[in-house]
Amino acid sequence: MGRTSHLLKELEEIEKEIDYEIKNRIEMYEWASVYILGGMVLLCLFWINTGTIISVLIVAFLSSALVLLLLVLQELENLNWQEESWALRTSVKLFMELDLVPYLPEQIVIDQRINLKKFAEFKELTKIRIGKFPHPYPDLRGKTIKLIKL
Repeated sequence: MGRTSHLLKELEEIEKEIDYEIKNRIEMYEWASVYILGGMVLLCLFWINTGTIISVLIVAFLSSALVLLLLVLQELENLNWQEESWALRTSVKLFMELDLVPYLPEQIVIDQRINLKKFAEFKELTKIRIGKFPHPYPDLRGKTIKLIKL
């Protein structure tokens, strides 16, 4: 029982961290300043372009890197960046270590943010619980749980 209570306490701490990260969003004015700064850098890159092949390649590479960096930042803000591997897979693994049927919110499955078939390392995963929440988080009134066989 000691290991189970330790793991449950660890799960509670992880949920607190996730709750904090969900509520800790980048404000609109912060996004505006990031995009304005990115636009200024892009304008400066194109302005210093001398037209030589090396200059064109460097400007194209740096511009692409900047745009990709902004896209990754936006994905991180939305908590979508590798969500399946860093959050959902960890949660399923923890439930299985506790000898419990893994539990996922219904919206994650509906939005296809998780592919249960890719969980090849969980060979003993034969069923999963899906929770439906009629009210926005953290209001858990009226939640229902379905057991799904895989």
